[in-house]
Amino acid sequence: MAEQTGNEDDLGLDNVFEDSKEPPRPPTPPPTFTTYRRQAACLNPQPNASEWSSLDLQLVGHHVLWAQHLWNAAIVLADFLDLNSSELCQDKMVLELGAGGALPSLVAALCGAHQVVITDYPDDPLLDNITSNVDRNIPSTIRSNVKIQGYVWGTNPEKLLQCVDRTRLAGDSSEDGRVIEQGAFDVIILSDLIFNHSQHLALLDTCEAALRPARRREVAQPEMKSADPKKLSYE
Repeated sequence: MAEQTGNEDDLGLDNVFEDSKEPPRPPTPPPTFTTYRRQAACLNPQPNASEWSSLDLQLVGHHVLWAQHLWNAAIVLADFLDLNSSELCQDKMVLELGAGGALPSLVAALCGAHQVVITDYPDDPLLDNITSNVDRNIPSTIRSNVKIQGYVWGTNPEKLLQCVDRTRLAGDSSEDGRVIEQGAFDVIILSDLIFNHSQHLALLDTCEAALRPARRREVAQPEMKSADPKKLSYE
């Protein structure tokens, strides 16, 4: 048998993958920061109203769920909640789904919500970022009114309902006092979420389970009754 030469040895498979290793994963970009400035129309509030002028927000450096952006929808919705705080925020139980940087929730809390439950996909970087924004912008006097919870749309909402403080609202009189209904929210914040077509039904299931029954009747306008949730993913 002929002896193998050095060149023939090089044709072996021992090291065939040695030079084909994937390059190391690049590090996650650092967080970014942005400032939300309150509208001029809300800077001179009525007595006993919230007094604040800006919010400093941290955004994750990168995430597959796009939480690294402060989307325009969040800014517009925050403005809207602030301008209509007496109806939508004050003494209300507020839930935000898919919160990202949680700007609308922060505004709701500062505008007098009885309690705000902020949720996003249960991934530590997302929830840690929300916690950072809450700690940075919410005064210690109302910090206990804000809860942060990881949640997957369409799953059992009991973990959300367990966050609800079911005590009587402060300041309610014995004549017209409202006791928080068992397991229900007055307002659900959905900021730039419906683009995710495959999750429409799961999102609606959570809203139906979490929204206070009286509020469900209020939002069920005639034009909404004709909508077929099963068709939402195709519209």
